[in-house]
Amino acid sequence: MELIVIAMDNHASNLLCAERAKKFMPDVQIAAIARYPDQVLELRDAGVDVARNLYEEAGQGLAEDAVAAIWEPHSEAEEPDVDPRVGFGER
Repeated sequence: MELIVIAMDNHASNLLCAERAKKFMPDVQIAAIARYPDQVLELRDAGVDVARNLYEEAGQGLAEDAVAAIWEPHSEAEEPDVDPRVGFGER
């Protein structure tokens, strides 16, 4: 196993999962999500290689998509680049 992605909605559970993963698989790479900036730091301290703030990343993606919608004109015949089956910013 090369990568573990941790994305539970409970920060304490994410921390515990990261700590256990590092204990039993010290060479595995771990990516995890957090709600607040201080939680990102806690995850990194627990051995997480890539920790991201959920709201910061979502906000950045929304802003990028909004700017693109304003600055990239669409023709009338062009289909929108949106798939209703995926979240914002995903394509």
